[in-house]
Amino acid sequence: MLEQRLQPGMRFAISGPATWVALGCQLVKVEGERPTGRLQTGLFGTEPSFDANSRGCFHLDHEWLVDGAGGTRVGKVLEGQTWFRVGEKLGFGFYRAGLLTFYFLFRPGRAGLLDIALPPMDGRLLSVSAVFDEEHVLFSTLVEKGGRERASLFLVGSDGGLVASLSGSPEESECLSSVEGKALLGGRILCAAEQGLLSLHVDRKSKTIGEGTFFTDTEPFVQGGARLLPGPGGSVYVVTERRVSQLSLA
Repeated sequence: MLEQRLQPGMRFAISGPATWVALGCQLVKVEGERPTGRLQTGLFGTEPSFDANSRGCFHLDHEWLVDGAGGTRVGKVLEGQTWFRVGEKLGFGFYRAGLLTFYFLFRPGRAGLLDIALPPMDGRLLSVSAVFDEEHVLFSTLVEKGGRERASLFLVGSDGGLVASLSGSPEESECLSSVEGKALLGGRILCAAEQGLLSLHVDRKSKTIGEGTFFTDTEPFVQGGARLLPGPGGSVYVVTERRVSQLSLA
């Protein structure tokens, strides 16, 4: 796989000094430009179902979600229908069975899946994303039904409870226009928009998410859908096709 050019469906995940490269069911661990490990995983559609954090690689072994760092079986899932992502402190995923959607939360290094009550995905899933901080996951989806698209954001706490959510047409607001381009910093949601970084307002009492404050001076460095990564000291990295910028927010 390492001699191949980039191909559609190929995914990458960084784990400390190593990079995991996935194509189909094959996972290869690369360190110092040399393969040092191999695993197999299941698929979600045509996408390799895996992710990694600094501890190691998480993957699927038939109906099991496996923590590759120690080979621990984290919990049972549905083979061929499971999507998940993992952060340093939390992991999140779901699987679909017919019209039902089952969501779960887990903690890296521990066995067990915590069931989460979120609305089912009503329609064909077009895009999905999850980003983490130490105590939250922000889960974003875009589905299509009857020719209409609907985007949703769900902020979930480490106890599995829903903190806040927002759903609507992608044209309704800047924060729904793209599934990608969001980051969490201590429960604070940042969104990449054409006008610059947008800090979303989270009302924990009403459990709603709304547009908050634009950092208009960040506009030259940000574009809609750009990838956002938390940086040190409350900063954020903005990754576009042409550059990586580190922005400090007051």
